[in-house]
Amino acid sequence: MTEIDTLDARSISSSAILVDYTLGTPSKKIKAGQKTHEVQQKEETTALTVNKEPYKGTNIDAITSHHTEVRKNVDTIYTLPWTKGGSKLLPMASYEDFIGYITEAKTKHDELVEEFRRDIPLMVERAPDRLKKLFDPRDYPDPDSENSVDAFMSRFKFEYYFEPVPESGDFRVNVGNSAMKELKQGFGKILENRLETGKNSLWARGYDILKEWQDMPNKSTVSKTTVHTKAENLVKLIDKANLTGDTDLKRLRDDLEEIVKSTNIDMLRDKDCRDMEKDLLAEKARNVLSKFDF
Repeated sequence: MTEIDTLDARSISSSAILVDYTLGTPSKKIKAGQKTHEVQQKEETTALTVNKEPYKGTNIDAITSHHTEVRKNVDTIYTLPWTKGGSKLLPMASYEDFIGYITEAKTKHDELVEEFRRDIPLMVERAPDRLKKLFDPRDYPDPDSENSVDAFMSRFKFEYYFEPVPESGDFRVNVGNSAMKELKQGFGKILENRLETGKNSLWARGYDILKEWQDMPNKSTVSKTTVHTKAENLVKLIDKANLTGDTDLKRLRDDLEEIVKSTNIDMLRDKDCRDMEKDLLAEKARNVLSKFDF
């Protein structure tokens, strides 16, 4: 019997929650229809497309960069995969930290979006001169129409919501006992697969960190993020997300923590001793890699 076999859906639903989030902006690059048509006719091919950046000069790059950082942090620090490209599994032990982070991130998003909105009149005023023949007024809201601006700004999105982890008995259909048994068995298999996916993602992150350490002698520069932060975040996530109590995963967590504690970042950066320290870190990583079947 595996750790997953001993963990039922009810215990999962009480120790974790599902979170979905949506981040979005207007496309930074859009197709210049008329110019594309002209170029395709001239070159006698449809393989060419002319793109334009109608919102260049605004803070849209800052907004998309913020969204990229949020996705990275949510997916690697706070949650585990649950459905492909969809819901994430958030351990309840991480809930307060997640709420603190996502609330702060949403506030920053709102501030950046409000800055974009304030700059709309200037953006629209400058667009014809900047884009020349590529300018199309349909790419922009009407600065004098609040409804037009509101409709355009609705394309900026920062939304998140929670759902409980479904339980195996949560079927809202009236079926016979035999069919109900098959449904529960099928749900159990789905639950097991999704837990296994989440656990595998922890192993994959650990492997990537160890390989990065193992290759340290080949790196010319060393950053604190490379050596410590990634591993520290993974150690914290394993503490909260090892819902099945996997003993090997716990051993991996302990090994990562031990390497972090025993590695001196200053010595890795010191030109007089960094080569020796890099070799030592690489050896520690190789030892751990050899212990587990990644």
